[in-house]
This record gives sequence, structure tokens and C-alpha cells, in this order.
Amino acid sequence: MNVVVLPAEIDLASAPAVTETLIFALSTRPAVIVADLTGTIYCDCAAIRSLCHAARYAAAHGTDLRLVIPAGPVRRVLQLTGRDRELHLYPAIASALTNPP
Repeated sequence: MNVVVLPAEIDLASAPAVTETLIFALSTRPAVIVADLTGTIYCDCAAIRSLCHAARYAAAHGTDLRLVIPAGPVRRVLQLTGRDRELHLYPAIASALTNPP
């Protein structure tokens, strides 16, 4: 299982690199990719677009993209926008790694 650690801030400037990083990790077509956002403290609409794009790409290629986002501002933004219902969110790395695909 691959774990990709994402940056502390994901915004308009860094979102393209985040998308590229996740798509590259998905290129080997693993069953599961875990995106670690435990250190991410800020995200904007570009970040949300990036995560959703990567999740759609993963699903289209048979990969489960799991986003590790603990309680806090990033998870709250996803909840307020309703994206928490379409993305696979986990509160901790351990739960993302131990659940079957």
C-alpha cells in the first residue's frame, strides 16, 4: 500500500503539484493509495478540486484513494462543501492502512 504525504498548505499555487503527485502514485495501479493530510493545515477550493480529480481518476482505474484527514480545518472545509460524502476519509493512518480495500 502506497502512502503519499501531502504538504502543509494546498492552495492555488501548490494544487497542481499535489494532483501530479497523486496521479503519478496512481500510475502503477495499486489497489489502495493513502494520501496523508495529517500535516495539512490549510486548503482552498483548488485543493478540493485536486483531491476530487485524483479520487475520480483513482476510481476510474480501480484504485481506492484514501485521504487521512484528522478533525480540524481541512476536514471541516470538506464537510462544509459536502465533499466528505464523496471522498474516502479516514481519521488516522492506522485506520486507512488496516481496512481492506
